Amino acid sequence: MSGWRIDPPGVKSVVTKVGGHVTDGHGGGDTLEHHFADFGVHLQNAGTGTASSPINTALKEFVEHYTPTLKGMATKTGSCVKGAVDATKAYIQGDLEMAAEAQRKAVQAQ
Repeated sequence: MSGWRIDPPGVKSVVTKVGGHVTDGHGGGDTLEHHFADFGVHLQNAGTGTASSPINTALKEFVEHYTPTLKGMATKTGSCVKGAVDATKAYIQGDLEMAAEAQRKAVQAQ
């Protein structure tokens, strides 16, 4: 790991951009958070619009199946952003072992 060459301002730039795509802090905009909220609204509207019990059942099963995956996307993204920040802080402080541990933890999030 001593061969690392981290550009802290570059990491900050990327983390800021990625974080802005995940959330804007208000649940709006063109963010993952906003699209998750829209997803639920669109599925509710689809169920209401069809007035069909089999379609409503299929939509419910679809949501139950994919909700853990969608939540996992958000969790993994947040973990990777936090891991990048933590690893960079440790790198700046000269603690390469801690940087490596932060990196390992980030990729293990479920």
